Amino acid sequence: MVELDGSQEAGQDVLSAAEKTRALRFVFKQHQQRYIQAHSTLRQLLGELLGAAPGTLRIAEGVHGKPYLVDWPQCHFNLTHSASMALVGVSMEAEIGVDLEQLRPVDDLPALCATSFTINEQKALCEVTAEGVDDMFLRGWTRKEACLKAMGKGLLIAPNTFEAGFWHDAVVHITDAAATHAVTLHSVDAGPGWLAACAQLH
Repeated sequence: MVELDGSQEAGQDVLSAAEKTRALRFVFKQHQQRYIQAHSTLRQLLGELLGAAPGTLRIAEGVHGKPYLVDWPQCHFNLTHSASMALVGVSMEAEIGVDLEQLRPVDDLPALCATSFTINEQKALCEVTAEGVDDMFLRGWTRKEACLKAMGKGLLIAPNTFEAGFWHDAVVHITDAAATHAVTLHSVDAGPGWLAACAQLH
């Protein structure tokens, strides 16, 4: 977990020209600073792991937008952020995906449940009290997002076509146009007020 609100100026020099340009596109200064902090921290962590200067790391995007390291393709990573916090996942074994959400009221829950969860998952959500439904929805959503990010195909795979559950570690099977893939999924303890998950391809 990375706190994004604070002094970001020291990290700007490690960003690529493309990252600096992207940061400037944010309308609000706070969002710009959070982007800078998240991506400079990612570069610093990767640099320490690989023994490389953070500013020299060449980060490119795959066909569906997932970032990868040009010179270290065996080092898989993923970055996610929500409000003032970010989460980084790194693996030297296989593609990884992480997701983080701040606990908050969720608008239009019935419609979102229909597009995000399987029938079994929707039934489980219907059994939760009103006080706990936002927590459970966001917990389930982080698990879905982590799986999709590990796959590297985003919402090209509909989240309601595979079952990720809400609580337990699991091996999730996800089918795309090419094959069925196995993804190891864990919920992550991100502290009070935060929900997170991590997924890794087999």
